[in-house]
Amino acid sequence: MKIKRFTGSDMKLAMRNVREHWGTDAVILASKRLDDGVEITAAIDFDEDFQEQIAKAETAPPALTGVPESRPDSAAKRQTLAASNIHKDKLHDIKQDVKLDIRQDARQGVKNQINKTPKTSDNAQNNTDKVLAEMRTELVALRGLLEEDLSQLAWRELAKQHPLRAKLNQRLVDFGLDRQFASRLTAGIKGEEDLSTGWKKALLKISHMLPAPNHNILKSGGTIAVVGATGVGKTTSVAKLAGLYALEHGRDQVGLVTTDCFRVGGHEQLATFSRLLGIPVLLATNRNELSDALNKLSSRKLVLIDTAGMSQRDMGLSDQFSTLNGAGHNIQVYLALSAIAQKEITDEIVRVFSDVELAGTIITKVDEAVSLGAMLGTLIRYRLPTMFISNGQHIPEDIQLAKPIELVKIGRDLMEQINRQQAPPISLMRNREVQKHA
Repeated sequence: MKIKRFTGSDMKLAMRNVREHWGTDAVILASKRLDDGVEITAAIDFDEDFQEQIAKAETAPPALTGVPESRPDSAAKRQTLAASNIHKDKLHDIKQDVKLDIRQDARQGVKNQINKTPKTSDNAQNNTDKVLAEMRTELVALRGLLEEDLSQLAWRELAKQHPLRAKLNQRLVDFGLDRQFASRLTAGIKGEEDLSTGWKKALLKISHMLPAPNHNILKSGGTIAVVGATGVGKTTSVAKLAGLYALEHGRDQVGLVTTDCFRVGGHEQLATFSRLLGIPVLLATNRNELSDALNKLSSRKLVLIDTAGMSQRDMGLSDQFSTLNGAGHNIQVYLALSAIAQKEITDEIVRVFSDVELAGTIITKVDEAVSLGAMLGTLIRYRLPTMFISNGQHIPEDIQLAKPIELVKIGRDLMEQINRQQAPPISLMRNREVQKHA
């Protein structure tokens, strides 16, 4: 194992020095704040001893039939297991030492900065808060780098010990799932299975984990509100659902309400759809008007409420939730989610809009997506069933009922389609083969 100290004016520069000197295989052991910067202790080739023990164990003489338990192969197995345990203990000790050093360095750094700050100054508290904020930022950055290094190390070990699981994990990551979720899915995959069989079993597990809706609003009807962030396609989805229900049950059984009085042209867009479909639309700007509108449409089996699109960080969301909850009717709320949104944004939207009780989701813009795995992971994590998926702009054709197995198939097809588009042309591959053998 090789250990070396690196310094820099800040944590980022010190980490860059580590990367430039030893590359991405370096492991951070400790960090320390200096008067003029930061010092990082890093190591490389720390698992050489473990690899030598494995090599010795693999070259042990083969077992003989009838030899008791102390035969050479049993000793080799015990040696291999012991080496593996030693390696795991090393990783655990390194991780604990780094965490301890980080905490100690953080406390010491804050103490030093506080001691340097005059206690009689009125800005002492502000300086202390600034130091704490800087330390917190650097600790978060260091923690991320440490977790990334440990994750890469764990994946390299998995590739050595369980190559099938490693390949299957990578395919699930390409599907759109995060690495931790992928590892949990493949934990029960047996080593003797091939990649194709393991892939099918993993997809089947995902479909079983996805919540399924317990009713169909196109048959049962009800009062349905569609909420969501700006630009996800709520109004178009409402028009599609109204059109489908009108085709099956008649126009006189459908009613529309819009609470979108903020967006320019929001009410006019739904009014245009209502004229084309021959369905009435009412405007409600508060809970009393919403209650009155729902009373006027009470004879209709399906009433769809199109709400104003708001950012998940908009302070006006609480007013929208209060309007829906205080209207005095049994309103089922469905959250419209865009399939092209980033995972972090989707998670934040679901978390914020869960302040109102959600009956399920409508996934929009599936035809524009390049992956669906991250969306499925969010639905599983928050236990949200998906009622419909929207895959185009045509009204009312481009919307369909969502089933868990169909969602997984769509995600699989998207991944395969992207892989085909990224693959080099066959002619180019042949030219490479000719050049290689030339």
